[in-house]
Amino acid sequence: MTIHAWKIKGKGGSDHDIKSYEFFIKNHCVSCGWSFPNVPGREKINTFEDYKEFWNKQIKGHHWNSKWGYQSVHQLFENVRKGDFIWVRCNGIYYVAEIPDKPKDLFHFDVGEIASNFDCSAMLTDINWMPVGKEDAVPGSVSTYTHNRRAITKVDNHETPLETSQYTATSYYSAILLNKTDLLPPKMIHTRSSLFNLIGYAAAEDLVALWLYDQFNYVVIPSTNKIGTQRYEFVLVDASKNKVPIKTEEFIFK
Repeated sequence: MTIHAWKIKGKGGSDHDIKSYEFFIKNHCVSCGWSFPNVPGREKINTFEDYKEFWNKQIKGHHWNSKWGYQSVHQLFENVRKGDFIWVRCNGIYYVAEIPDKPKDLFHFDVGEIASNFDCSAMLTDINWMPVGKEDAVPGSVSTYTHNRRAITKVDNHETPLETSQYTATSYYSAILLNKTDLLPPKMIHTRSSLFNLIGYAAAEDLVALWLYDQFNYVVIPSTNKIGTQRYEFVLVDASKNKVPIKTEEFIFK
C-alpha cells in the first residue's frame, strides 16, 4: 500500500475565511470543517459513525446539494491512512505531520466554543506538527499545488512509488524531515524523476535556464508580471554574440 502526502488548506467557515490552521498547530489536530455550530444534537456525537450519521441528517434536513463521498471530511476520515503525511501552511511557515493511527480511531468531536469558532469540531487528534520552513524548504509538489474547492488534497497522486518502496518522492521527503531515515537507502531519493516531483515550477524553470546557459551559452531573460508587460514567457539571448566589455570602475559610486 502506497504511503501518500496530503495538503490541507486550514481555512474554515462557509466563506473559508477562518484561520483554522492556527488551531491545528496549537492543539495538535487537523480538521476539514463541517462543525455545525449551534445545531442541537451535536453534543451527542462520540464516534466517527455518530458524526457521519449526524452529517447526513443535517444535509438532508437542509436540502443541501452535498454528498458525503465528495466532501473533504470524507477524504480526511476515510481516505487518509495511517502512516500518510499531511502538510499545512500557517502564517507563511509550512508544517508536516505523520498520521499516527487510523483516522477513525483518532476522531474526536469537540463541542467547545473555541473549536467551534475555528470550525474544527470534527478533528483528528494526536497530530504532532513539525515546522519545516518557508517555500524554499518545501517540496514543490506541496508548495505549488492548489485546489480552490477542496480543503484537503493528495498532492502526490500522480507520483509513482520509488523503486522497491511504498513511498512516493513527496512522502519519502516528508519521512526524512520527521527523522524516519531508516525507511529507504538515501540514494533512492536522488533519481531524476524524483527530483522533478520535489521541485516547484519556478525552480524547474531556473534549472532549465541554467542548463541552456551551460550547454548553449543562452541567457534567459524572464518576463515580469506587471500589467503593462507584453505577454511572453522569456527572451533567449545568445551570450556568445552579445559580449560587451564592462569597466567595473565606471559603476562604482564615489
